[in-house]
Parts: sequence; C-alpha cells; structure tokens
Amino acid sequence: MKDIIVDITKYFLLNNWQNPIAIVTVITGTIFLWFSSGISKYLNDLNIYLLAIIVLLEYLFWDFSTKIKKNQKGNIGIAIAITAENESIQERLKNDLMDNIREEIKSGSYKQFQVINLSNYHSKRIKENPQKNCIKYHKSTNCAFLVFGHCAKRMHEGKECYYLKLEASVIHELIPKPVSTAFSGDMSKIFPREYLFPVMNEILGFKIEAQKMGLSAKYILGMASFFSTDFITAFKLHFSLINELEKNSAKYLDLDNVIIGKIKNLTINILIIESIILARIKYVYENNIHKMNYFIEIIQKYEPNNYDAHLLKAIYFFLKSKDTESALNEINKAKSKKDAAWLYSKAFLLAYHGDDLTQVYHVYQQAFKGSAALIVPIEVEEFILKILENEVEKIQLWYCLGLINFFKKEDYLLANEYFEKFISLAKKKNLFLDYVIHAQNYLAKIKINLEKSK
Repeated sequence: MKDIIVDITKYFLLNNWQNPIAIVTVITGTIFLWFSSGISKYLNDLNIYLLAIIVLLEYLFWDFSTKIKKNQKGNIGIAIAITAENESIQERLKNDLMDNIREEIKSGSYKQFQVINLSNYHSKRIKENPQKNCIKYHKSTNCAFLVFGHCAKRMHEGKECYYLKLEASVIHELIPKPVSTAFSGDMSKIFPREYLFPVMNEILGFKIEAQKMGLSAKYILGMASFFSTDFITAFKLHFSLINELEKNSAKYLDLDNVIIGKIKNLTINILIIESIILARIKYVYENNIHKMNYFIEIIQKYEPNNYDAHLLKAIYFFLKSKDTESALNEINKAKSKKDAAWLYSKAFLLAYHGDDLTQVYHVYQQAFKGSAALIVPIEVEEFILKILENEVEKIQLWYCLGLINFFKKEDYLLANEYFEKFISLAKKKNLFLDYVIHAQNYLAKIKINLEKSK
C-alpha cells in the first residue's frame, strides 16, 4: 500500500510539478514525515528552525525550476504552448517540432529570434481559457507571438496519424477595427490551424508543420512591428522572409503551393508599403538619398510602375546629379489622373531646366486643379527654397513659389514677397522680362485681395 501511495505521488509530482499544488504537496509531506518519523524528538528546540530551512529550500528549488523562461531584450520572442495527449507525443513535439521551428525561425537574414517552449501545465492553462491567459503569458514570457493548441493521435483512413490543432495570438498597438479584421483574415489564410499527417511520416510531417509556422510567424511578427510603427524591424522581417522564399525555394517543395503563394503575395504587398515609408524617412528626416534609393529599388523590383517610387526616384536623380532628363522621365512614368503630386514635380523640373515659363504655368494650373495631399504644396515650397539657398541664379524658381502661394495656398503675403523677389532679380539680370509683367499683374491682384480682407 505504501509503495502504491509513493508511486501515485511521484506520478502526480512529475506531471504537475509546475502547478502550485505540487509544492504544497511536497511541503505537507515533509512536515508530515518530519513529525511522524520521530526526528523532532532528538533535536529539541532546533527542530522548528531546521524544518523551516528545509521547507524554504524546497520552495526556492520549486520556484527556480518552474520559472517561465523570458525572451531576452533585443530579441523577438515566440512562445509555443502545445499540449500533448501523452508523454510520448510530448517527447515528439519537443524533439521534432520544436527543433524544426527553431531552425526555420532562425533561417534567413534576420536572426534575432528566441523560441520559448512552455510546459504542458502552462499550455493547458492557455488552452482552457485563451482569452484570459494569452495576454498573461505574452507578458510573462515577453513574447510578441504565441502559438497554442493540442497534439494527439487519431485514426484516419485506416492509418494512425498525428492531429495538430493550433491557434495564434500576437501583440501589437491598437489599430482600427477594419484593419484588425483584415489582419485576422490574413492570419487565417497563412497560419496552419489544423494539420493531419501519418505517424509513419512523422519526421517529414513535423518538419512541414514547422516550416509553415516559421514562415507565417515571420510575416505576422512583421505586421505586429508595422502596426507598432517599428518600420525598420517590420521591413527586416519581411525582407528576410521574401529572400528566404526566393533564394531557397527548393527547401519548401513539400509545402502547399497555395499557402506559399499567399505568404509571398502578402509579404510583397506590405514590403512595398514599408519601403515607401522608409524611403521617405531617409529623404525627409535623414537627408540620405542613397539609402532612399536602396528602398526605391526594392519597390521597383516588385512593382516597376509604383507611383510613389517614380516620384522618389525623380528626386533621387535630381539631388544626386541634377539629372533633370532622367528625373522628368520618371515623372512622366508617374502620370496619374488620381493624384496631382507628379504635376508639381514636373512643373519644377521644367522651370529648373529653364524652359518656357508659360509651359510651367500651365502645368502648375493642372496641378492646382488636381487632387493632392494638403502637405504637397508646402513640401514643394520647402524643396524649392532649399534649392535656392545653393543655386541663387535659378531666379525663375521665385516665380514658381509666387504661383504656388497665389493660386493654391492663397497666402497672399508670401506670394507678394516671392513675386517681388522674382521681379527684382529678373530686372537686375535682364532675364524673364515677359514674366515680370505677369508677376506685376499678380501683385496688383494681391493688393486688391489684401485690401478686401481688411
């Protein structure tokens, strides 16, 4: 009878060691054995202190051995919490699935991943109440991505098979409901929620499942970074993923082509958006046109006719070597009826090149009548002013600034200042005299408008 009780206790502790009930059982057993064995009779007053030390050591050992591993700072953490039907399957998950996931996740150019395997106890807790416990385990593991589910053996068409049923949870900043719904839809398309494969092919089966999880995890984690406005990490994750799919396509021959195609398409689409954002950041905030061009080339690799890429490439050609011909070529490729930003760029390039300002005027008029973001005229004005700081001889650009402020911004004070500057310089250099008359006419209209506004 005593042996049976010991065996039951051992089994309970081995399978429930991380449950707080386990340490309560151990401490209770220690106290019971202490007083029932008669040891306490020989130690007199010291017995309570020695017992306290033993109990404390037991608790400290339990606390240390059951601590959940935490993702280290600087890494992107992925927690895996898959329950198993029995110890044999748990061992297969540990030796086959987990090893393959680690290998797949760390393949590619982005290496800063840490995969944490949660015990059966913690996996059960997540499975029992995902809505409540997912957030808790995201925090306790410091992992942005959590995969949880169950693995069991089932008979299918006369064959013994492994059946994996999985769910995924990802942490990111708050996003609008329509965006969240679309993202959930994308996750369901690429993340393997149910998978069945024969036990006799378990090595290949676990490998294929790990590859699916690894590829989808990189895409999903990249999206989480994107929603959290960490565009650099998002870009690195997605760029690494698309490179892996393109350069090592033979590695994924066993995977479903439909899933690979979906992952690839989704990744390319978001990679283009990330590259546009980063190209703008490199240009506007860092004044690094070579880095900007790096992102432009990535955009044009996957979408040669991308509107934003053409506009940014025109800026690159102009700022790099004042190559107005190549810049104009890019602008003409960007021709669009939906957005007028390309017309502002075209008008500037024509004016800079010294072409007929009548043509410049007409292009600007098209731009003013078209639709463009409110920031566009302001950005164009700032760009022209920077050019004039270094190229004072381009006096015709003052005329352009006057047109933008008079017709589009309706900032008559600034328009007045720019037209007067143009008139003064043009007369001094005896250039663009026909347009001096136009500028004087605008000044007269500005005077009337300013008087009306008083």
